[in-house]
Formats: sequence, structure tokens, C-alpha cells
Amino acid sequence: MPELKQVSIVPAFTRDGRLLNENGFDEESGIFLDLQVSVDVPENPTRRDVRAALRQLWLPMSQFPFEHKSDKAHALEVDNLH
Repeated sequence: MPELKQVSIVPAFTRDGRLLNENGFDEESGIFLDLQVSVDVPENPTRRDVRAALRQLWLPMSQFPFEHKSDKAHALEVDNLH
């Protein structure tokens, strides 16, 4: 099972100096790259706006082979402390 270490929405360099600039999962580095993720949330979002934003954020990870169903719950962390 490949280990996901990072999700990036901008081109990234691996520790060995390779440039990742194409969408997809680089198994060697554990980096998943999605250059087209963009979430626009209004200042006063409705529940529908929030659900749409979460769907858009989830899309890059939706095809990742999670080992357990519960792992999906940790893929997107929602910070309620602000």
C-alpha cells in the first residue's frame, strides 16, 4: 500500500530533486499533485457552499486507495477552532 505523505496544489520538488509538475500520485515520494484544486468560499457561506467546497477539496483524494474506510475521515481535516 503506497503511503500518502503530502497533497500539493502547486508544483513540488521531491527530496531527491525531481520536479513534480503533472497531476497524479508519485509513489516514490508519496506526493499527490493536483494543480487544478481551487475553492472559492463566500464570506458568509451557506451550507450548500460549504458542501460544494468540501466536494471540490475531496476530488483529488477520491481515487486514492485508502486502506480502511476510517482513513477517509482523516484525509480532510476541518478546523473548528477558529
